[in-house]
Amino acid sequence: MTVALPLHGTLIEYLNTGIYLTGPSGSGKSETALQLIDKGARLVCDDAPLLSLSAEKTGSNHQYAVTGHCPEDFSGQMHIRNLGVINIGELFGQERVKKSQRIDFIIEISLTEDSDLYNTQVQYQYWAFQSQQIPGIQLYRSAGRNMALMVHTAVLQFKAAPNDKK
Repeated sequence: MTVALPLHGTLIEYLNTGIYLTGPSGSGKSETALQLIDKGARLVCDDAPLLSLSAEKTGSNHQYAVTGHCPEDFSGQMHIRNLGVINIGELFGQERVKKSQRIDFIIEISLTEDSDLYNTQVQYQYWAFQSQQIPGIQLYRSAGRNMALMVHTAVLQFKAAPNDKK
């Protein structure tokens, strides 16, 4: 299944992978990203990265990738409920802030209390931006669930999966 790429989300670089966290307001995108930044991730943009299509040369071939950038005025800033706007560079160091990143994997965080929606197998889906498709998954957030650990594990699983499974 392919759906249009949402423009609202938080883009981080984690484990050398561009991760775009999307989901409804209040789903915990920024808080999850903040927990991962504490573990070494780098913030590209919180809330609404600017997206573009860029050519990448791999050997003799040209491929296109979706890249996210942060407007200069918002670089390194995150809005965290009950804390307000925080500056990642000041709190965690400038090495935790990045200007742009190719989007490799999308994780949509959904709110649910329905345990029947939990699936026992990874089901990759695709998001589209212009002519490009980006693989990703949907994770369900519920009380007590450690979303940073879930995202960490999903990224490891994505990186380990053969390309034909994505």
